[in-house]
Amino acid sequence: MRLNYSANAKISLSASGGVEFRQFANSSGSNVSPVYELAASYQPFDGTSLTLSGSRRTMNSASLAGQDFAETTINFALNQRLVQRFFFGFAAGYTNSDYFSTVSGFTANRNDNFYYLDPSIDFNVTRFWTFGAYYVHRENSTSFSSFSFTDNQVGIRTKLTF
Repeated sequence: MRLNYSANAKISLSASGGVEFRQFANSSGSNVSPVYELAASYQPFDGTSLTLSGSRRTMNSASLAGQDFAETTINFALNQRLVQRFFFGFAAGYTNSDYFSTVSGFTANRNDNFYYLDPSIDFNVTRFWTFGAYYVHRENSTSFSSFSFTDNQVGIRTKLTF
């Protein structure tokens, strides 16, 4: 099911959702899980936008055999034009990954909590060319200590739009 709604020129909402049915080989059962994506956008002023989004989905584990995981995510983004050509951006998000077994007789007990912070600044050099810089802090705390990490990145970017 999918729904898009524009309340007015400043507010828009979107949602999609359903139910996922997974059956596992070798009579190890099945899993029924809700899946959805939700988003809300708000533009209080010209040059300002706020976005809040969330989702839930089920995915296969690439690192742990016989396990899948339910991933629930929430993200927030703010974009603000500072002067005619400068733009400030800030994004933050959180993801929880809860693992479950796809093999009978095996217990999955991994749980990940991941978050990120991403401030940025961009400059419109011309109407078609943007140049910017960003910083990203990412951190994952997990019940399996070998998968935990903290990461910091600084970078520059450029974009040509045609």
